[in-house]
Amino acid sequence: MKHTKNEYCETQKRLEQIENVITQQKANLRELGLGEGQIEKAIQPSTCFRDQLRDEVDAHGKRD
Repeated sequence: MKHTKNEYCETQKRLEQIENVITQQKANLRELGLGEGQIEKAIQPSTCFRDQLRDEVDAHGKRD
């Protein structure tokens, strides 16, 4: 599937947003006293989404 430049830019923006969300989630969970393993498990859905967005951005870059 061919993506437009606009779609690529939107995906990059979403990637930046999810990175910020993950950073905030980690900080919040640390404040609650969770250990690193617990934190990683708790934020797994967000990191999976981030990884999907990274794949989309990387795939677009390889096509250009």
